Amino acid sequence: MARKVIISFLGTSKYKECVYSSSEKGESKVVQYVQTAIFDLYCKDFSKNDIAFVFLTDEAKEKNWEELKNEIGERVFTILPINDVPEGYSESEIWNIFEIVYQKIKKDDEIILDVTHSFRSLPMLQIVLLNFAQTLKNVKISNILYGAFEAIGVPAYQIEKQIPDPVNRIAPLLDLTTFSAIQSWTFAAQSFIQTGNPNAIRTLSMDNIKPILKESKGSDKTALNLRNLMEAINNIQSIINTNRGRKIIESNEIQKAKEAIENLNGDEMVFAPIKPLLKQIRDKLIDFDKMPHWEAAVKWCINHEMIQQGITQFQEGIISFICEEFGLKPEKLEDREIVSQSLNILDRNIKEDEWKEPSSSHKDTVKKLIIDSFIINHKSNYSKLTQLRNDINHAGYKENSLNDGKVFQTRLNEIFNEFLRIKGGNKTKPNALVTPMLLNLSNHPSSNWPKNQMQAAIQQFGSVEDLAFPPIDPNWTSDEVNLLVDTYEVKIRKINPAAVHIMGEMTFIFQLVYRLKEIGFPCIASTTERVATEDEQGNKISQFNFVQFRPY
Repeated sequence: MARKVIISFLGTSKYKECVYSSSEKGESKVVQYVQTAIFDLYCKDFSKNDIAFVFLTDEAKEKNWEELKNEIGERVFTILPINDVPEGYSESEIWNIFEIVYQKIKKDDEIILDVTHSFRSLPMLQIVLLNFAQTLKNVKISNILYGAFEAIGVPAYQIEKQIPDPVNRIAPLLDLTTFSAIQSWTFAAQSFIQTGNPNAIRTLSMDNIKPILKESKGSDKTALNLRNLMEAINNIQSIINTNRGRKIIESNEIQKAKEAIENLNGDEMVFAPIKPLLKQIRDKLIDFDKMPHWEAAVKWCINHEMIQQGITQFQEGIISFICEEFGLKPEKLEDREIVSQSLNILDRNIKEDEWKEPSSSHKDTVKKLIIDSFIINHKSNYSKLTQLRNDINHAGYKENSLNDGKVFQTRLNEIFNEFLRIKGGNKTKPNALVTPMLLNLSNHPSSNWPKNQMQAAIQQFGSVEDLAFPPIDPNWTSDEVNLLVDTYEVKIRKINPAAVHIMGEMTFIFQLVYRLKEIGFPCIASTTERVATEDEQGNKISQFNFVQFRPY
C-alpha cells in the first residue's frame, strides 16, 4: 500500500497564531504553525505507515523546531525532522536540497506538499522535484498547500495590536494542486499534439480532473466529458496504430472527441487555463473535418513517422476509394483484389491472356477500371507504395532495399500529395450526365473500324460516336495549334463522353490529351499489330490488325 507523505519546510520567522481556513476541509483550531493546521485538516486518515518530513536549516531548527514539535504533539504517523538542509544561497546548494528531498521519496508515494514557508527558489524547486518524482517514482500529488497568513491584511508585527484575539485572524489555506494538474494536462496535451501519442493523456486520472474543475458539486457531467475525451483520443490512436481501416471510416470516436471538447469549451465548470489546451487538441483533429477519415489517418501517420502504418493505410485506402467509385464492395476481398490487379495490369502493361484470377473472370470490370483517369494517373504511385511496403515488411534484407529510414517518410509524403493532386483533378471533371460512349476523335471514322475494334469499344463504353479530326496546317505556329486545342476542349466538355479515342497530328494530340487528362477525361489510343504478306507479283502488303485500346 502506498505511503502518504507530507513534505514541508520550516522557516525562520516568528510566526503568529491564527486560524487557517480551507474551502475543502474547514477551519483549524488556533495554531502558530501552518504545519499543525495541515496535520489536523489533511491527515485524519493517516496511519502509522505514513510520514511527515519537516526539512530544517540550522537557523530554522534553532528558532522554531522545538515550538513546532510541542504544538504538533503526538500523532499516529511519524513526524521526522530532516536537519542540515542548506540555505539555498547558491546553485550547488539548491541542487543539494533537490537531492536531499528526492531521496526521502519512495516509489508510489502519495504526497502533500506544503510550500508556505519555502523561501527564495524553493517553491519552484519543489514543483520541479515533484514532476521529476512523478516520472521516475510514479508518485501522486494529493495536495499542494499554501497558508496565506498575509491575506489577513495586517502585517505580522501589527497583528497583535490590530487583531488581539487569534480566533479572529482567519488566514486562507490555499490548495494550489490546480497548478500541478495544469502542468500534467499541459504535458499530456503537448505530447499528444507533437507526437500523436495519447499515452500521457490516457494516464491522466480523476486526480488530474478534479483540480481543474471549479467546484466538485454538480461537476459529474464535466468529468464525464473529460473522460469521454481521454477515451476517444486513446481509441483514435489505437485504430490508426493497428490499421483498422473500416474502423477509421466508420468509427464515431473522432466525433465523440469533438463533441466532448465543444461541451468542455462551453462549460463554466472547467478551469479557464485548460481551455486553450482543449483548443489545441481540437486543432489536432482538424484534418478529419477537411478530408475523408482514411486520408486524414494517412496524413496523421506521415506527420508522426508511423511509416509502416501510413503505407498500409494509404494503399488499402486507395483500393477502398476505387471500389466505392465503381460500385464495388470495399469489404469484399475479391473486389479489392480486382482493383489491386487492375492497377498492376496498367502499371506493368500485362496482356489480357496473362490476367490472373479474379481479374480473368471479371474482364469487363477490369476494362472499365483501366481506362479511368484516376487509375491511369495513379498506377505508378500505387506500384511505388507496393515497393515501400515490401521493403519494410522484409526488414530491409532484400537486395536494393532502402537503408535510410527517413527516405520512407519523404517518399510516402510525396506519393500522398500526388494522390491528392490527382484526386483533386478528378473533381474538376463535369459531373452532370456523363455520356456512356467512346468519342472517336481521329482520321478513321468508326464506321471503318474492324469488327473486333468496334466490339471492344461497345463492350467497354456502350457505344461510339465520331468527332471529325480537324485539318491542321503544317505551317501553323504553336499558338495557332493551341487555339484549336481550346476549341476542341470546349466541344468535348459539352459532349462529356466516358472516354476519348484520340489519334492524329502529334502536337495537337499532345496538348489536347494533356488538357483532357487534367480535367479527368480518360484518353485512349488504338494499338495494332502489323502483318506483312506478299502478293503473286512479290509486292509487300502490310495489314494492321487491332489489338486493344491503351490509355495515354
